[in-house]
Amino acid sequence: MASKDKVVTENEKVELFVSLLAKHDRSLGIYVISLCPNLTEAEDVIQDVKLFMWKNFDKFTPGTSFVAWAKKIAFYTVLSHRKKTMRQPMLLGDEFIQAVADDVEKRQEELEKRHARLGSCIKKLSGREREMLILRYTQRLDIEKMAEILSRTVAAVYRHLSRIRQSLHDCVTREEVLHDNQTTDG
Repeated sequence: MASKDKVVTENEKVELFVSLLAKHDRSLGIYVISLCPNLTEAEDVIQDVKLFMWKNFDKFTPGTSFVAWAKKIAFYTVLSHRKKTMRQPMLLGDEFIQAVADDVEKRQEELEKRHARLGSCIKKLSGREREMLILRYTQRLDIEKMAEILSRTVAAVYRHLSRIRQSLHDCVTREEVLHDNQTTDG
């Protein structure tokens, strides 16, 4: 974990690990759950992966892909977990799990691109529209509470959110078409 020029302190190591894990935690969780559909087992695997990652964080090379490193650890942890917990013959072999992992990785890249496009489209919304999204999806308020805060009827809030969602969908779709056209033209 130490670069050639600088020794990394324990606090810096903890801070780097926590920030990288926080940034990629959702992606890692989705990846593990896709390989280990039993949610209870997946949660156990995720904890094992995070513990292993922390114990071996000195082996991670800063500047390389943390999420790729984490997913590789997760893949082998899932395989190990399957071997430990399977008391009956495995219905799905390791090759199948590898194929699922590859498919999840491919889809994850697509989802991350869509997420970035959605972020770009959200920035194009008015301040009032962004406020409504924050109330609904960040603060997780129900429609009735939003109507109260915004001094609007419940029906008006539903309609406005529906228009915002449709606008975002259309924007993301246009961005994807634009990107696809640039890719095929280039």
